[in-house]
Amino acid sequence: MRPTSKVAPKKRALKKSSSQQQRLVNTGASSFVECPACQFLLSAGRDETICLDEQASCSSVFVALSSSRVQPKPSVMNGYQLVENFISCEEEEKLIFAMDSDARNLWKPYSFTGLNNGKSYGLVMALGKRFVEINAFVHRKILAPKFEMPHVLEPIMERMRSIPLLAEFFPNEMNSLEYIRESGHFLRPHVDDRQLSGTLIVNLSMCGECYMTFKRERGAYECHKIRLKQRSLQILTGDSRYNFTHEIENRDLLSPRRVSITFREVIS
Repeated sequence: MRPTSKVAPKKRALKKSSSQQQRLVNTGASSFVECPACQFLLSAGRDETICLDEQASCSSVFVALSSSRVQPKPSVMNGYQLVENFISCEEEEKLIFAMDSDARNLWKPYSFTGLNNGKSYGLVMALGKRFVEINAFVHRKILAPKFEMPHVLEPIMERMRSIPLLAEFFPNEMNSLEYIRESGHFLRPHVDDRQLSGTLIVNLSMCGECYMTFKRERGAYECHKIRLKQRSLQILTGDSRYNFTHEIENRDLLSPRRVSITFREVIS
């Protein structure tokens, strides 16, 4: 069942009690705060912050006070984290412009994991020919970069490393997908390659919103439908990365267009 939308509660004056002392991540451009009620990680740019984590049915209003480093807790699935408003509207506009105006690397129809348009930067994984065998030795099929990762991404990737889980994350491959709802675009259920990609999969949502559905691949049935809001950053590792398929049905594209950027560390 699709989660129902929530109406943001009215702000109210709160006393700065000790239980409301929040641990922030200072990134220079943005800060992140952990909700005291559900441990949802979201940006904090004002004195008063509203948590609207639909998965935890939380609508806490609280005051962010301290400036020490946050240690985000898993949300929904083990190894899953979601950071809302990770980039600004201006940064989003610059990224979309960089993607759309790159005449060297045009949007091309993709059908490997569904139906969408895509383009890649950095190292290229030959997923259809995952392994090649030469003289009885198995070699990973990884191709040299054809297009360098856009420079506009550098400060954003640096900001990622302010999140404790991503402190040592240095992506060398980036895949961008464009979803057009009226074209019937979708993402079929899959798990990102377990052998060519590293332990972290990081995804940035832009232009529109969607619901992404996660289903446990083996064992007892477990399903989570998570709303990925515009400018949010999704992190998959551990259980959520290896043991859940993820998908986007066409009906779960909530905007006419959505663009995502997925960052990975290709294992060479």
